[in-house]
This record gives sequence, C-alpha cells and structure tokens, in this order.
Amino acid sequence: MKALVVDDEETMLEVCSEILESAGFEVRRAPSGEAALGLVREGWDLVLTDMDMPGLHGMGFYGRAVGLNKDLRQRFLFMTGGDRKGLEAASAANAHFIVKPFRVKDLLASVERVMTSARVSGRTEARQTMYGRAVSVSAHGLDMEALSEDISRSGMRIRYPGEMLEPGSTIGLALAGFCLNLVKQAEVVWSGNGGKGGSSSGLLFTMPLPDSAIVELILEGQYSHEGGLRC
Repeated sequence: MKALVVDDEETMLEVCSEILESAGFEVRRAPSGEAALGLVREGWDLVLTDMDMPGLHGMGFYGRAVGLNKDLRQRFLFMTGGDRKGLEAASAANAHFIVKPFRVKDLLASVERVMTSARVSGRTEARQTMYGRAVSVSAHGLDMEALSEDISRSGMRIRYPGEMLEPGSTIGLALAGFCLNLVKQAEVVWSGNGGKGGSSSGLLFTMPLPDSAIVELILEGQYSHEGGLRC
C-alpha cells in the first residue's frame, strides 16, 4: 500500500508518516500542496493532507489532484484543526476528515474507513451514462446551459460551451430535465477540454441525492442498485 502525506508542519509530516509506515504503508512526504501535485499521478491508496496550508490549501489541492488523477477522489483523508471553515469544507465535499490533535488509534481508524470507503465506492458508485440532458448551471453570478454526460448518487459530469469552470468552486445546478426536479449545489472537482470548442467538468454534489428520492426511484425502476439513474 502507498500513502502520500502532505503537511506544511514538519513535525506533523514526520509523525503521520511514521504512523502510516508502522501500519505497513510505503510513504512519500510533501511539504505543501504545490509540491504534492507533482506526485499525484503515481497512484496512491491514501492521501493524508492538512486542510489549512499556505498557498494551495487542502481543498484546493484536492480539486487539482483529482483533476490529474480521478482515482484519488475517494482516497483523501483531511486533517483539520477543528475550525468551522475547515469542517464545513470537508463536510460539503462529503470527505473524510480527522480533527487535530488526534491519537494514533484514531488516525488508523480513520485510515481504515477511507480504505473501506474507496473499495466500496468502486463497486457501488458506478456512473450511469446520460448523454444530452439539459442542466442549468449558476456559477459566479452567471447562468448557462450544460448537457449531462453521466451521473451517480454523489455527482455528475457535464459539458458546456465557453470557459472551464474553476476546480474548487461551488456552483448551483437545476436538474429539471431528469427524473427528479431538484436544485443542487456541487463542487467542481476537475475541468478539462470537452472537445468541439467546449469544456467538461466533474462535479461532486454538496449533498448526495436524498434517500427519499432514491427509494422512490428504485420503486419506479429508474435507479440501479449500482448507483446510477435510469431515466
């Protein structure tokens, strides 16, 4: 197993690395989000990162890292000092986090939850292809129309004309063209060239599709147990 540990505090970097090494991980260290970006393509079973870092902060690093290696999306564990801003950011991204200071057993338990979640996600969060359904997007005070490419319970991919949405930013979505008429918020995880002069973005819903909606859709035969809508 391989782990990437990212923290601007040298003591935390060393302590966390030693804990993970004692648990059987092969560990690489990075003193900042910027430095860690050069390593994310190597493939990691776990990325343990501080939330509050100068320059590229934890959520900013997360967004750019997943843009470079989408397999990391479920493999992040954030360390936060317990401040409200950090906790809200982690919660909004449905991310795993641990509050400092923490005990060794608490860190290892959190790591196990991340590893388990990543394994389960690979089986249950498969996205359902959904080309061409209209999605209304509100971003930075501007409204635009996008088209869906795929969707899961926790997020979706869209393509749209014009400039790329900024990774790490929060946007509003109106899913009126789907089985559900929902207004959602989502974080832009990555953006790239969508072809034909347009752009594509991967989005993570601030809150997953609600359980009540999922139950109704399953009963109607419109939602697969693998995690995709069947409109």
